Amino acid sequence: MITRPSWIRWPLTVYLMDPDLKIRWQDLDRTRGSGATGGVGAGVKTKIEVKSGTMQELVPLFSDRGLRQEQLRSRELEKFDRFKETDSRCLFCSKDINYKDSASFLTCNSENTSSDPFDDCEMIAHLDCMSSILLSKDNRFAQHIRSSSSSSNNQQQQSLLPTGGKCLACHGEMDWAAMIRAMNARVMAIEVRELKRLQKPQKKEKRPLGSSPLDVELTDPFESP
Repeated sequence: MITRPSWIRWPLTVYLMDPDLKIRWQDLDRTRGSGATGGVGAGVKTKIEVKSGTMQELVPLFSDRGLRQEQLRSRELEKFDRFKETDSRCLFCSKDINYKDSASFLTCNSENTSSDPFDDCEMIAHLDCMSSILLSKDNRFAQHIRSSSSSSNNQQQQSLLPTGGKCLACHGEMDWAAMIRAMNARVMAIEVRELKRLQKPQKKEKRPLGSSPLDVELTDPFESP
């Protein structure tokens, strides 16, 4: 499956938990001479990464997923508030960002600009603009892959989704899948904050000193009916 052009361009990771399978995979690489996806022609650099290890070694990659998701939501909420406060515009078309639609734009997810992973790039762009720019560059890579394959019919196809590219602001490498995950985390964080705001109990009005807490007329308990 991963030897097909439509999969090669995606930043996938293959995990091998069987040592014997790892050896066979490496032998296959050497035989085909073009990496783990050797069916598309020699010299083609793919984006698929291969990792190996036992199940116990892979557990840390998934055990803290909830914590990492919470951190991502907090980070994206801070970025959203910062961009909205400064009324930042799309880097590509210079038009306004619709901050009421938190799923209509993407921000740079590159962490190559600073040693601090939360020192974010200030790039923001409409989702459509970002997709168009990245696809224009990504399709050149896809065409190179298809031209190396044996099927001539594939050369006329165009990719529908980008995989990533270089940020025009910080020049760091951006990952499309990570940007979409960040966008979803932002949407969720804003929805949770709004829900908490609506559920926040209203403050009770303070009554003057000496007034009764009940809206009833007090009578003398010793007075005869």
